[in-house]
Amino acid sequence: MRKHGRVDKNQAELVGTIRAMGGTWLDLSSVGKGCPDGLIGYHGRTYLVEIKGPKGTLTDDQGNFIDIWRGSPVHVIRTVDGVIELMTSWKMSCSV
Repeated sequence: MRKHGRVDKNQAELVGTIRAMGGTWLDLSSVGKGCPDGLIGYHGRTYLVEIKGPKGTLTDDQGNFIDIWRGSPVHVIRTVDGVIELMTSWKMSCSV
């Protein structure tokens, strides 16, 4: 079992998109043990995010974390379009 997670190849691009849309990013990838890759701060709220490649799958530790986590949902993002879609939905829910 790994103690620390690894960074997916598309993470820099997706984090760049998060920042370009006005979000802040806190990298949690070194925590390991199934912890999501990071936190996004956006419009006064905080979101847990797991970054995966287009065909990547969750590890057993990540699936277990998501299953037992009792806070806000863990969002899995894979592409720039996925980031845009997710953050747009967050923005719309904040303005209601």
